[in-house]
Amino acid sequence: MKFSNPFKTGTLWISQTYHQNTSNKAVDFGSVSVGKSVYAIADGTITTVSSASGSYCVLTIKDSPIKAFYVHCYNFVKKGTVVKKGDKIAEIAPKEVNGGYAVHFHLGLNLGYNLMDYMDRKIIFATKYADIMKSWFLSSEKINWALHKDLSYITNKPEAPVVPPQQTECEKQIERLEAELKQSQVTTESLEGQLGTLMAKFNTLNEEVVEGRKELDNLQKKYDILHIEKNRIENDLVKTVAQLNSQLSTISVGKIFSELFKRLFAKLIKLLKGQGVKF
Repeated sequence: MKFSNPFKTGTLWISQTYHQNTSNKAVDFGSVSVGKSVYAIADGTITTVSSASGSYCVLTIKDSPIKAFYVHCYNFVKKGTVVKKGDKIAEIAPKEVNGGYAVHFHLGLNLGYNLMDYMDRKIIFATKYADIMKSWFLSSEKINWALHKDLSYITNKPEAPVVPPQQTECEKQIERLEAELKQSQVTTESLEGQLGTLMAKFNTLNEEVVEGRKELDNLQKKYDILHIEKNRIENDLVKTVAQLNSQLSTISVGKIFSELFKRLFAKLIKLLKGQGVKF
């Protein structure tokens, strides 16, 4: 079991490392404002409330030999109040109440116990002071936990590593099925994407087919018109040939030779005149 953030959330800004008096060994936290709520870091009972020594209260931790000293605070809950981890127990006090100190929060444990050994290591700690950075930190917001023990405030022993429970065959089967389902979902999404692409291509081809049919219809109409015109011309030709044959059948051979003789004679006269022959 580890102590929680006394402000519930946010970064804890260390302004002074371990220092102690006759009752407790503490760490100071700055960058806090007057009236900021302060919460119980563990289940326990408020066994002391005092306006002396900078104004403080004591939280006696349940099932533990440890006591937490909340100093430079005010507006405490009543002495004897039983609290749960995360319950509000006080507020940050102003200078006129905290003994004249700059506004900050002093959190200490009874002598023999070091606060940082019991703090939850998921809490973010930081500092604005170069000497603290050099002695307690690896980087600006990465405290060097190797300097501190990792203890439970209940047993005062190292925290037992969390061992994940062994999976049953049923749980393993469920995990495999979930993995297969996830893979199936990925495959389905991929197939849906491919289907969408194919549908888009199909729609494009369908549009081209529709346009092709329109063009084919137009060509068919032109063909029909030309076919009709062809038939008309052929009919006209047949009629014309028939008329010529009819006319030729009415002309005698003598008339044909007579007409030819006239035309040849006319051309001969024209030729002779062209050569200067006089008639």
